[in-house]
Amino acid sequence: MNRLILIGNGFDLAHGLKTSYKDFIFWYLDECFKRAGIYANSQPHEDEFLHISVLEHYKLADLYNLSGQKGLSKYLYEQGLLEPYLSFDPNKQYGAKSNIEKYSKVSGLTAHRVSYKSLFFKRLTDACLECGWVDIEQEYFDALKKYNDGNKAHDLDYLRRINKDFEFLKSKLEEYLTTEDGSGIEIHNKLLSALISDFKTDDFDTLLDKESLIQGQLWDITNERNNDKAYVLNFNYTNTFKTYLDAIYEHKRYLSVKENHIHGQLNNPDNPIIFGFGDEHDTAYTQFEEQRNNDLFAHIKSYFYMQTPNYRNLIRFLNEGHFQVLVIGHSCGLSDRTMFKEVFDHENCKSVKIYHYTDDSGKNDFFDKTINLGRHFSDKGRMRKLIVEFNPADAIPQKCGEQIFNIP
Repeated sequence: MNRLILIGNGFDLAHGLKTSYKDFIFWYLDECFKRAGIYANSQPHEDEFLHISVLEHYKLADLYNLSGQKGLSKYLYEQGLLEPYLSFDPNKQYGAKSNIEKYSKVSGLTAHRVSYKSLFFKRLTDACLECGWVDIEQEYFDALKKYNDGNKAHDLDYLRRINKDFEFLKSKLEEYLTTEDGSGIEIHNKLLSALISDFKTDDFDTLLDKESLIQGQLWDITNERNNDKAYVLNFNYTNTFKTYLDAIYEHKRYLSVKENHIHGQLNNPDNPIIFGFGDEHDTAYTQFEEQRNNDLFAHIKSYFYMQTPNYRNLIRFLNEGHFQVLVIGHSCGLSDRTMFKEVFDHENCKSVKIYHYTDDSGKNDFFDKTINLGRHFSDKGRMRKLIVEFNPADAIPQKCGEQIFNIP
């Protein structure tokens, strides 16, 4: 029995990397404010998304001093003032009762005027509190679908603007993640234990048919541990998992271990990052294919998979033999539906085990992940047989703890 290990952004977060959407937005906004300057002779900052003019440089300098190491954007966010600060216009009257207090407070802080040049980016910023990486890709696809809606129908300028905005976002994302590349992280005991864990018979019972029992598959699952192959499907762009890969080799748990950076790696021209949308089963995608406009596919993942052997290597592993899937830190959202249907609908997939975490509010993400996974199964009955039930022991950290695994 082989094992397919899905690694998502939650794995990086568990090690203290600031790879959430909010962290990226905080960094980007701070960079823009810095470029606009805190000195009297500074020039306005302008890029694809924003135009920032500093009105009172000393106020901006005071705010930076007040924010300390957190940075200006995160400081304002924690004060509940980030959104009004970004949209504050000293020449505008704010009449909404719910906003009067916030805008009144911001009026004493404001040091600049922000003009959004991109409606796409403004929507992403407005969604900062809830948005994740998958949501950004979904937002892009939703914006793309408007190319066929109402007054946007077949608007080539609109389409090219959306693609240009997304390309700029992608470049800034890679620039930011380079500062959070995951090199030199410490191994967490709980995570490594999950990666090298033995198979459990109960995870497979409902799929062990009579023929499998005759062929001795039950014996293979529980006893032939050193004949297992592990395939790590890493959706992150960072190098966080490399330390774990070395540790897995040291433990000799598997006959072989291979890692596939399916969406590319930071600053690697031979495996450039893939960031876009990947749901060929969406009804809008079919409509795109019926039109003679290749710009509609400028950031569709399926066509970028053909730039490297990564996707075909995944298919080769799926075809090698029966496998169990471990989901660690991945939301399994729709932006990767094309690939996930390939995995979960595959006849060799015999079990899906979810490692879950509980956030600061006390909410466990196991239920949401089962819903997300369900969208990738053509046969819902088979889905209920494959997904292993909730087990408190399968909890993993969201932030790295102090316990470190010592490699023997």
